[in-house]
Amino acid sequence: MVDIVFVRSAFHDARVARVIKSLSKRYSTIFLAWNREGMASDVNKELLEKTFDTCVGLRLIIFNLKGPYRKPLLRSYLAMILYLPVFWSWVFVNLIIYRPRVVHAFDIDTVLPCYLYKKIFRKKLIFEIVDRYGMTFIPKKFYKLDSMVNSLEEGFSKRADVLVTLSENVLKSFRNKPSKTSVILNCPEDHFDKKDTTEHEILVLGYSGAINKGRGLEQIATAIRNLDNVKLYIYGPIVDRKLFEEVKTQPNIEYKGFLRILDEYHIAIINTDAIIAIYTKETPAHEITMHNKTLEAMMGGIPIITNLSPELVNEIGFGIVVQYGNIDQIRSAVTRLRDDPEVRKGLGRKGRNAFLQKYNWGIMERKLYNVYEKLVQ
Repeated sequence: MVDIVFVRSAFHDARVARVIKSLSKRYSTIFLAWNREGMASDVNKELLEKTFDTCVGLRLIIFNLKGPYRKPLLRSYLAMILYLPVFWSWVFVNLIIYRPRVVHAFDIDTVLPCYLYKKIFRKKLIFEIVDRYGMTFIPKKFYKLDSMVNSLEEGFSKRADVLVTLSENVLKSFRNKPSKTSVILNCPEDHFDKKDTTEHEILVLGYSGAINKGRGLEQIATAIRNLDNVKLYIYGPIVDRKLFEEVKTQPNIEYKGFLRILDEYHIAIINTDAIIAIYTKETPAHEITMHNKTLEAMMGGIPIITNLSPELVNEIGFGIVVQYGNIDQIRSAVTRLRDDPEVRKGLGRKGRNAFLQKYNWGIMERKLYNVYEKLVQ
């Protein structure tokens, strides 16, 4: 009998890969994933082999239907309404075939067939909220739609056996918190031994994530324009082509591509001198999520320039907090790190110590096992 089936509507996902790799050490697992990008099968095979090369016994089953993916507008998410019933039917059929003891649904767009399977076959359901959809994807002016989506999320959360979230603040955003919950931060694995300790002759900043409006990229580009001995490396998928074309013409900005293999991405980003991540507050989810960028900076022993999780950054003292859109603050933070290597080292050291003590995947993995040990008998 299969112990666990994971369901995710995004195909290559860092959080899912991390969880699956940990649980496949102990349990027989199947990953049901939707290839919404329409990637060629040979490309998929290579990526999956590199991502899950240590997962002995893991079975991957792919739903190959190209659909809306990484589009910047709300209408692309509404278009998913046409695709989701087909995906849900495919998921439900596979759950009936494999009859897992636990089904692990990631986000609201996967939970319906998983919940039906739980009710009909009396199995266990873990509902993991990676993104609160209303807060992440629905503009504030569509408050009724936002409220409806939030209500659905909270309703399924109460009916799941366990709700898993990525931060305490996500739980606090619930109007009525479910009784059985677990907070498992999206801490990275430790790649510090692959860090190149050779000092750069210039300050190399790392930006990762979608190239899109609302992530401060245009402000960062303006802040570092004409700064000597500063370079920005950008990693991530191109969502807003116009924005990408505007920033890539700047001579001290270099696009490094979209690194889909998690290990390769982490090694690349920690070999910069500092991470820079500045998100708009117009998206409410940015205020409640424990962002990967802060955790990655801690793991790599490098400082971060950010407006994300400012209390955490200031408490640990591993970065410089700036305001979104404040060009002068961003420029000042960059020049401070450029001109004082000892400050960079001191900030990075504090973050690295916090990672080792509290914010590493080894600790989160044990919390994950504790959740499953109570469900898989």
